[in-house]
Amino acid sequence: MRSSVSFGGRTAQLTLAALSFVLGLFVAAQLQAQRRISLARLTQSTTEQALLISSLVENNARLRQEVALLQDQLRQYQIDQGRGMMRTLLEELTRIRIVNGEVEVAGPGVEVWIFGELSVLDLQDLVNEVRNTGAEGLAINGVRVVATTVITRQGGQMTVDGVAVNVPYVLTAIGNPATIERGLTRMGGVIDLLMAEQEGLAIRVEQKGEIILPACQVRRGFHYARVRE
Repeated sequence: MRSSVSFGGRTAQLTLAALSFVLGLFVAAQLQAQRRISLARLTQSTTEQALLISSLVENNARLRQEVALLQDQLRQYQIDQGRGMMRTLLEELTRIRIVNGEVEVAGPGVEVWIFGELSVLDLQDLVNEVRNTGAEGLAINGVRVVATTVITRQGGQMTVDGVAVNVPYVLTAIGNPATIERGLTRMGGVIDLLMAEQEGLAIRVEQKGEIILPACQVRRGFHYARVRE
């Protein structure tokens, strides 16, 4: 983003320089016109004087048109630059809202079905493994998972951000389906280890063309952290 602003600043400077140059030509032309008219009155006939004045008027009119054209281009550039900055800000805001789980999102991905009880650490390891495969959004049994999500047990009940979840656990992830599945099912990966450690545990990974993840149910504010000035 810094490079685009720098490029825009150089473009504006060049445009203003060109405008100043043309304005300078316009003023110089006006001064030359006055000198020529004065000389023409002394040395030329009435017809020659009229032709010279007509030529100078045409040149001045052409310069005025060039100045007006540059001014219009500069105004349009400023409008386009403002629109471009606004579009960039909106795209960045959308990205942040997706990362924070503030909006519902949809896209291709996978569903990971877990038939059997897991510990909190096991489920956290599985979530981290899905993130490492490049997943752009996650949910467990319909509860959106973000960076601040808390997975724990309360009275023996598995909870995700305070919401109770039960077996079978269904972890849905948006991202490249083939990449996520390959990362999860690789030999020696987290699923391989979990199934080897826990007898009777079954985990199935299914690719999906379209997955919808809900918005995060928990809104966390900042009470102490602030942007450093």
